[in-house]
Amino acid sequence: MADQQQQQQRPPPPTPGGGTGGRTAQQQTSPAVSNGAGQHPSVPAPKPPQTGGNADEGPSTPLAIARDALHRTVAGLIMTVIAVCAVIVWPLDFIYSMPWQRVERARRPRATRENLADHASPYYRIGEHQVFYLQDVHIIPEAQKQALAHLEPNKKALGYREITEVRQEYGEKEAKMLRKYIMTDYKWLTLAQVDERITTLEKAFRELGVDYGHRVVIYAETRIGRWRRFFA
Repeated sequence: MADQQQQQQRPPPPTPGGGTGGRTAQQQTSPAVSNGAGQHPSVPAPKPPQTGGNADEGPSTPLAIARDALHRTVAGLIMTVIAVCAVIVWPLDFIYSMPWQRVERARRPRATRENLADHASPYYRIGEHQVFYLQDVHIIPEAQKQALAHLEPNKKALGYREITEVRQEYGEKEAKMLRKYIMTDYKWLTLAQVDERITTLEKAFRELGVDYGHRVVIYAETRIGRWRRFFA
């Protein structure tokens, strides 16, 4: 009876694979079998080398190396062409634009007085084409003739507005009744029309005995006829 109890208490004999046999051996070998690579599940298995697939996708294939070299060569040639064009075109553009002449023209005076000693002297433009409109002008009609000779006859010369309505309104600031004029937009007389009307009034004044040097008093409201009489 004692020998039978000792045999029952003995551990099972070891298995050839190093286990203790029975269910314990199955528990020790089950992780390796479930992993499929003979390693513990917590340790990642190494990836096997890629042997299949397209040969062009590999980073170290001769075709990929040649393609990379071709791209680098083309990019280098493009950068070289751009640099050469910049070196050649920039001096030509600099010579063609001549910036030193623009700087000289900007620093050059563009206008000056006819008489430097007279501060009321009119200005004239400095350049190749100098036109002295007021050089031989002594009276207003002469200035008018000069303007008609050098400017366009259809150029706008004298503008006026017609009164369409007169209203009586009380001005709070002035504390009295004021007249408010409702007027149209500006209407213009050309330079030729103004010259014609002034010349007509000039002939009328000469027929009345008015000549150069005579004094004439004009009493009129602010309207376009006043300016025509003034120039005549």
